[in-house]
Amino acid sequence: MASIIPENVLEVLTNSTIQCNRLILPPDQLDRKIYKQVDDVLIRMGGKWNRKEKVHIFPKSVDIQAALEEILSNGKKPEKNPHSFFETPQLIVEQMLRFVGNQPRSFLEPSAGNGAIASEIRKKYPNSYLHLVEIDKDRAKELMLQGYSVEAGDFLNLALEPVDCILMNPPFSHPRGAYIDHIQKAWSLLNEEGSLIAIAPLSFTFAKDKRSTEFRNFVSDNGSWEKLPDDSFKESGTSVSTVLIALKKRKSVSVQPQSHILKLTSTQSDLNTNLSLVKRVVPDKPHHPICKNILLVADSKTQQVQLTAFDLSLGIQTSFNAVVETDGKIAIPAKLLNDIVSRLPEGEITLTSESTIVDTEAEENSIKITLTSTSGRYQMQGMSAEEFPSLPQIEDGVAVELPVEALMTGVRGSLFATSTDETKQVLTGVHLKIQQENLEFAATDGHRLAVVQTTNNLPSPPGSDESDAAAVAEASETSPLELTLPATALRELERMLGMSQPNDTVALHFEQGQIVFKGGGHHLTSRTLEGQYPAYRKLIPDSFIRQLTIERRQLLSAVERIAVLADKEKKVIKFNIDSVQQQINLSVDTQLSSGQESVSAQISGDSLEIGFNFKYLIEGLKTLSTDEIQMLVNEASTPVILTPLGGLKMTYLIMPIKIHHN
Repeated sequence: MASIIPENVLEVLTNSTIQCNRLILPPDQLDRKIYKQVDDVLIRMGGKWNRKEKVHIFPKSVDIQAALEEILSNGKKPEKNPHSFFETPQLIVEQMLRFVGNQPRSFLEPSAGNGAIASEIRKKYPNSYLHLVEIDKDRAKELMLQGYSVEAGDFLNLALEPVDCILMNPPFSHPRGAYIDHIQKAWSLLNEEGSLIAIAPLSFTFAKDKRSTEFRNFVSDNGSWEKLPDDSFKESGTSVSTVLIALKKRKSVSVQPQSHILKLTSTQSDLNTNLSLVKRVVPDKPHHPICKNILLVADSKTQQVQLTAFDLSLGIQTSFNAVVETDGKIAIPAKLLNDIVSRLPEGEITLTSESTIVDTEAEENSIKITLTSTSGRYQMQGMSAEEFPSLPQIEDGVAVELPVEALMTGVRGSLFATSTDETKQVLTGVHLKIQQENLEFAATDGHRLAVVQTTNNLPSPPGSDESDAAAVAEASETSPLELTLPATALRELERMLGMSQPNDTVALHFEQGQIVFKGGGHHLTSRTLEGQYPAYRKLIPDSFIRQLTIERRQLLSAVERIAVLADKEKKVIKFNIDSVQQQINLSVDTQLSSGQESVSAQISGDSLEIGFNFKYLIEGLKTLSTDEIQMLVNEASTPVILTPLGGLKMTYLIMPIKIHHN
């Protein structure tokens, strides 16, 4: 029987305010006993206290106004609702689907809720069988009406058929640690070589109780995890921090004798060059041990060797010619292999691997790798290639082909200006606009801005759908295609493109949240950065009252010399623009040292004293590669523009620094 709510609690609820999916209590300080009773009522309604925002947050599925009116009218506590849930945002579902891999024949989603995950599975894999479980009968009926195969009941108590892939957002705390029970039950329903992708609370990564520690070890043995961005579930009504767990069930095998599984011969220079390209992606402390390896695949039909490194966010794949006697693939420790190969003399290297396969899950396959060169013989342990994660594939995205030279020029002219502040993630990348006739690259850290434009003809890549190229062309005439690429990925792309010829092209494939570059036997995949990039064009002044033409190398040398004496923390140097003498007087003055330099310039406009961060000046002057540059100035406190005279179409904006006179 429902309990009667005390009058003082009803009074608090009556004076509460509802804003969207939030209920805000009255500003008066509540007695602890009364607050606990209020909190109990709101939890029963499906709400959860958010300490940071100091409000109760409800799932979108809860009509707060209707539920509150019912409580105030009858004065009774609602029954506890163990089935309240926070719907999985679409962006998180898309991240989950990255781990699905090849086309699964069957899917299962426990705790289906309103079908946020199910709807995306049905869109992307329309030919796969999909079965749902939902504990709430009303929600189960609604899903059935939408045409899903649904079983109403408690997932932990149901007998279900095994499937190839399970995606789940399990309950976290009803009871405590419930997500572990749900994931372990799901694991038992997974077919061999099946995938399980699940949301879990952040406490999974640090909880020290025995059960949590054992479960964390289980995940490490069978998969990986990654922290999702803070407030990933904010649109669903909670600020809980979460991680994404991806598990893969290994195929059980029978005992076989030691067998020769791979043999190839390559030149030291080819192996070393391609190994150097991919090894940089290998993380020092990966979530899963397999990611400390490089995947090597040898193909006797094409007589090529393929190397892949992937940290679950950034991946690089490259291939080169070799003499392949026996097909095979193997995961090899990246650092150890690179340390050996880079020190070997020029000449042929033969790589072989042998494996003894066992049939117990407790033991790993024993894989021995042997490198033989003109100077010696080396052996190391490898891992099964089956454990190595697949690079994301873009099947339904847009594809365009870009000139390597235009891409390289844009990246080099903007990458240096990106931010290193991870709290402003969107600024840690370069914003790319793809238009019909040009590409525009922009990067800013909040103190300076680099914008580069390069030409682009947008032909469609070989084998691509002509409608894709037409769609890109049509879209770019009205609103350009825009995406923000992480600086870490672009640094690797720059190295990758450096192995191509300037008039080569690279194919760019992209969809929401993911991008792939392919060209010259190389393949780079990365996530894009989410969030609205600043409207940087609005920062650039329309006109200037002072214009200076300067010899770039002369100014760069003067700045580099005088910067030696500048304060290394403040990094300030003073420019005294002298329009009478037609020169710029550079100076620094600290407690311990001082210095002066003069550089001739063609100056129009009045004289002005202005301060700059010497680091920003040096980096910009090195990037502006023409002999002469222009400096456009208004006042000592407004943005200053540096542009090259001829050649690269680049705008480099730098904010001046206020000069403090002694």
